[in-house]
Amino acid sequence: MVLSSAIDGSIALWDIKPFYQSPAPSAGEGENEGTVENVDPPLLSLPVEDTESLIVSKLDSLKEKFKPSEAWKTVLAPYDYHFAATGAGARVSGHLIDHQKFGIGDDEGEMPSYLAELKDLFGLSLAFSGCGLIAVGTNTGHVLLYRSSANANILSLVTVIADHASPIRSLAFTDNLLLVGSDNRTITVHDIKPVVDDARYESTDSMSVSTVASLTGHKGWILDLEGVPGAEGVFASISADKSIKFWDLGSATKNTPVWNGSEVNQIRAFSFQPLPKMEDHEDPKKREKTTGSMTRFVTASEDGRLRWYRGAGLG
Repeated sequence: MVLSSAIDGSIALWDIKPFYQSPAPSAGEGENEGTVENVDPPLLSLPVEDTESLIVSKLDSLKEKFKPSEAWKTVLAPYDYHFAATGAGARVSGHLIDHQKFGIGDDEGEMPSYLAELKDLFGLSLAFSGCGLIAVGTNTGHVLLYRSSANANILSLVTVIADHASPIRSLAFTDNLLLVGSDNRTITVHDIKPVVDDARYESTDSMSVSTVASLTGHKGWILDLEGVPGAEGVFASISADKSIKFWDLGSATKNTPVWNGSEVNQIRAFSFQPLPKMEDHEDPKKREKTTGSMTRFVTASEDGRLRWYRGAGLG
């Protein structure tokens, strides 16, 4: 399932099984290596003629009586059948994705009074961690970190991070880190391990998080961030300057990107290829060594195309 939200406030749940059933592209098709300049990869056809047929459920967050935060941004929970939403007022709320009860759930996370008083506060970015933490990035540069209960119906504020004075358009979690990307062209990295450990015991106490790195190098807004699967402290960023950068916090020069790439058109989204499912007999330590590297990833650009990459020299 895929969850999407649009600028008109609509939220849609899509069934993408037909994509798994369509023929796989031939070897090398649609892939690139290194920096892309003027090479247009071949286009792959969609598995269905009518894309609307893939929509399982849809609602208008501006009209529904339970108002899922007048959703600008939505994200699926990593567990159970729920999603979170944020938008006007930067308030975050949890909702069901069940076909018959799609969107139901009116619990909202608490908001500090000094932020609630702001007239034009807006939630621009949203991220779920594997242990149920939720981060909301705002147009004022604040990041609100929440704990969520197992069914996302109770949201407790953990802390507010105020390291940026510009809007936060990108957030991402790794196992023990929160990555924050701002319009000030800076990425900050926050150690959330104490919060992660506390969340396992379903504590509701507020906590502070420490900043472990502040990274510069992009020449435009930070639009997306994502950690490398299986490699803590290694992640990628994309920017309004049309560039892709890979960072490794464990390297001797952690403040300098370990790889740089770019595209001709504006890059709007980025994702690494997920790790294959671990077999029962597989050694986790061996797996981490062999797969904890930057290998294959995909970008979505303003020309309406997805581009698949092999990270030459990166793993």
